[in-house]
Amino acid sequence: MMEIINFKFKKKKINIQKIKANFWYPIESYFDEYYKEQWKFNCYDGYNDSGSFYKTNIKKKIIDDKELLNINDWKNIYLCQFGEKDGNDWIIVYKHKNGYYVYFRAGCDYTGFNCQGYININYTKNSTTFWNFCMDAYCRFQLLHINGYKFNIKFDK
Repeated sequence: MMEIINFKFKKKKINIQKIKANFWYPIESYFDEYYKEQWKFNCYDGYNDSGSFYKTNIKKKIIDDKELLNINDWKNIYLCQFGEKDGNDWIIVYKHKNGYYVYFRAGCDYTGFNCQGYININYTKNSTTFWNFCMDAYCRFQLLHINGYKFNIKFDK
């Protein structure tokens, strides 16, 4: 078994106006009350008393989603993939000014989010938890491949 014990993300220099121009559609769709029940908003808190990992979902928000998705409050951006309908997913990994690491991923077909689409937002304050539980394999690969990153690994004997 392998455990990542420490790592640092590299910041990307991305024009915030370009992000606003590209991400307005999935973010506005996220706040559309008609489709709200389809979207996933997960906070990964940590471990419970028995040592097993747990997450809280949209029923127990740790932070308001409007605050978390306010582009002006994004402190560091580590990965950004511009999306489009029936094309690449919208993906962004960032650190919010309040200390939360956030993984936002959204995708839809050519008709938009109202037909076939998804939005998934995972967040936590712990960077190791973020790496292990909040991101999927595609996001981890992109961070390693595109941004590069340094980390320490502890292997079990």
